[in-house]
Amino acid sequence: MQDSITKENVPRLKKMFEDIEENPSSYEFRDPVPWKELGLNDYPEIIKKPMDLSTCRRNLVKNKYKSYQELFTDMQLIWDNCKTYNIAGSEIYLLAETMEKSCRKIIN
Repeated sequence: MQDSITKENVPRLKKMFEDIEENPSSYEFRDPVPWKELGLNDYPEIIKKPMDLSTCRRNLVKNKYKSYQELFTDMQLIWDNCKTYNIAGSEIYLLAETMEKSCRKIIN
């Protein structure tokens, strides 16, 4: 796989996002964490670079990713942020692990 993302790659990558979002476990990761609504006031202190699937997809469409590595680093950040903020073994933490494994299968 070449390293740089070209316009020709974008439809295939959009399809990848659709495949990821079809997984019911992706629900919590599709949009930015509504930390204010949830009363998670320490969230911005702990998570320095929030990331979610819709932001990744938007960045892809706006050509903000120049390489696959940039895209996949942001996708990994979704799962890493969740596991950083939440307690190991919690339901959301386990969802992040499930999605991380699922994404790796789709990407590879």
